[in-house]
Amino acid sequence: LQKPAELYENGMNDNLMEMQFPSDEHEGQDKWELVLSGELSLLQVHIPMGILDEAAASFCKIDKSLPKDDPSRFPTYGDIASESDSCAYYSVSFKLRDIAKAARQRDASSSSKTHSMEPKGFIFHQPHSGSSLLANAITVASPSTANVVSQPNIVSSIFSACHDGDNECDSQLQMELFHDAVYMLGRTTSKTEQHMYIREPPTSTIYLKKVRQAFPHVKWVFIYRDANTILSKTVTAKHELRQYLKNRFNALPGMQEYV
Repeated sequence: LQKPAELYENGMNDNLMEMQFPSDEHEGQDKWELVLSGELSLLQVHIPMGILDEAAASFCKIDKSLPKDDPSRFPTYGDIASESDSCAYYSVSFKLRDIAKAARQRDASSSSKTHSMEPKGFIFHQPHSGSSLLANAITVASPSTANVVSQPNIVSSIFSACHDGDNECDSQLQMELFHDAVYMLGRTTSKTEQHMYIREPPTSTIYLKKVRQAFPHVKWVFIYRDANTILSKTVTAKHELRQYLKNRFNALPGMQEYV
């Protein structure tokens, strides 16, 4: 038997580390080209330190067909991405403006196999108000032509970076970045998919005005429900208890007054 020290000398330690991770199916390939060809899809947008010029987009291989048969199994975009080893371990990032410009040029060519779906509608909502039901209904009604992207968080990622009135906030650039993010989110290699619906998380509702300015002709809906029902469901939902641990047994004065 080899001694532990000999195992390390023979490279066993490196092998053990490699065994902890799945292999990268795109190893050695041009990641920029993989994005342009539609092999890799937009995962998320990140604006470091709120600097719009540095806005970056990360990409990985996402099977967007997963929710087509049973959308209830994959209620959010993150749930779909979690099924991909590419997203977990091997996502790649590029400057959003650069990759979006290159993608538009690629999609405009006559030989391109990719195109970007125009947003057909934005779904804003209160929590526990039935927005998932609406999103699932759209998916089931038109699985071949419609794509519902639930909670990609691109609205808040971009519009929370800076706000109107800030000396260093370029509102025009912010709008351009949002258009770029929506364009990259809508890219597909499917010949039948034509319409994209975006369902953002409830916290993105504060940016509804911005979204309407960016896409004035796109329909939108806001789903609401009785506030007492929403509050009750939110504070008792097991997966949301972490949001209330600090004040669960020592509620803030406003919450005590409301209850």
